[in-house]
Amino acid sequence: MTVLVCVAHPDDEVLGCGATIVKLSKKEKVITVIFSYGDAWPPWMVDKKDLIKTRVKESKLAGEILGVNKTYFLGLKDTRIALDWSVEKEKALHRLFEKYKPTKVFTHTARDKHKDHAAVNKIVNKELKKQELLGRKIKKYYFEINFWSFINAGEPLIVFDVSKTFNKKLEAIDIFESQKSLMTLLKPMVIAKAYFYGKDHGYERAEYYFKE
Repeated sequence: MTVLVCVAHPDDEVLGCGATIVKLSKKEKVITVIFSYGDAWPPWMVDKKDLIKTRVKESKLAGEILGVNKTYFLGLKDTRIALDWSVEKEKALHRLFEKYKPTKVFTHTARDKHKDHAAVNKIVNKELKKQELLGRKIKKYYFEINFWSFINAGEPLIVFDVSKTFNKKLEAIDIFESQKSLMTLLKPMVIAKAYFYGKDHGYERAEYYFKE
């Protein structure tokens, strides 16, 4: 069985479902598809080529920690995923679905207000509809990353007990040195959410997903 994780930027897979990836990778193959190189941040880095190399390296190292089997980059421009999405990229994504025939797909929720996250949600949902027409049954899990979505999320529909794998997620987060200015804010939020939803469901730590 194969799990396909589709995200907008390097590190979204870790922030959104990192501990779940570790848990699932023990029995299933996990493939990540990253739509952009995430080179818009930090904005003060002028050499974007060097930043892209760094972000790719960080993502692959983080993937090794989580147990990801392979990572693909679609190479879209950061902050322009919806604008730059093309027939060629759509075919490339479809080929990956056809190659791996995933039984589970994790991606951004439509609740997330980040425009790239929302774009990936729409694109992946379109492909999932194609897969359904082909008769494939795929379990869908939608995660959020942004804090304002967390506040208004309400009761999550799917909860994974990640008490034993959460430390691996934190280890993977620390790999993203290029994003340290963001992770300083995001890491405490990730810890708080895992504790909050874990406690609410009788676990030490938990990751939650919406079913759209």
